[in-house]
This record gives sequence, structure tokens and C-alpha cells, in this order.
Amino acid sequence: MQKYGYKLVGWDMEWHFEPKTMQLTKTAAELKMQIDSLFLRNKVKQENHLVLLAHDQAYRSASI
Repeated sequence: MQKYGYKLVGWDMEWHFEPKTMQLTKTAAELKMQIDSLFLRNKVKQENHLVLLAHDQAYRSASI
């Protein structure tokens, strides 16, 4: 893919949801704490950057 000009990116963490109910498994506050922890422990793939995989279908409503 890189040969054709695509930039490949992995993610550092994923915001999971229950597939049957589309309910997120963590609140935004819980996710923030997890992100902060990754930075504090330097567990991100690229220093000072974090890629979060968030599935579109879980965000059909604004109440997260």
C-alpha cells in the first residue's frame, strides 16, 4: 500500500462498544483516564501522539 502512496497508521487504543446494543463500554471520562495513563506510561506508538479507533456506528446519538 505504501508503494501506491498510502500512509499506513495503526491505532494505540480502541473505544469498544457492545455490537448488539451499540452501547459504548466506557464513558468519555473513563476513556480520558485511559488515554492519560497511556501518555504517562509512554505507551503510545509515536511520542506525544495517540490514534483512537472509534467506530462510527456507535455514535448515532449525541449522548455519550
